Amino acid sequence: SFFRSQVAWKFSLLRLNDLDFYNNNFDKPFGSTIAAGINLNPLKLSVKVGQSLINDYLYFDSLSQPKQYGSIFSHNYVSISHKLKFWKIGFENDILIQNINADLIAIPSQIIRSNLYFEGLIFKKNLLLRIGAELRYLPKFETPVFNPVLGNYYKGNGIGKDDYFMGDIYILGQVAGKFRIFVKIENANAMFVQKTNYLAYRSPQFGNYLRLGF
Repeated sequence: SFFRSQVAWKFSLLRLNDLDFYNNNFDKPFGSTIAAGINLNPLKLSVKVGQSLINDYLYFDSLSQPKQYGSIFSHNYVSISHKLKFWKIGFENDILIQNINADLIAIPSQIIRSNLYFEGLIFKKNLLLRIGAELRYLPKFETPVFNPVLGNYYKGNGIGKDDYFMGDIYILGQVAGKFRIFVKIENANAMFVQKTNYLAYRSPQFGNYLRLGF
């Protein structure tokens, strides 16, 4: 598919207290996106590949100033999903591998998610119960920096390199295919590992939370 985007206001003008910090007249970015995938049902495996090519890409530099890239910016990715089920034990894995051709934005090269659970019917098969743990991991990468004035992220020129790990423990229940309940401890690893994770520079990950929903 092809696209042409409007220039967002945050790239065009920043005025505070009647003072213009910048006033730009950028060209509209345009580009194309292509993706393809395959499902191998006997192997419980699915693979998807994609690429985005963008002309006149808009971004914020290491000083949080808006810039327009003078060449073609490309983002390429491969996504792999695999599901295993043995008896009442399920194990799901998702891996995203991505790269860009220019060092303009801070993104991880990989995103890994794993979900291990037990699922079965109890109480005379009236309640479908799932108990499991979900893990998410990002290998070490340069975390972006947040600009609270514009509400956007920008690349910090080498600061804040860190990896990221988060684990949740959950219980899900479903009665008669309609009523559902869940109990979830988010970031449960914070109770056992004394390490602060960062998804943005100087913005620590929240602590562990208990969530309950119906």
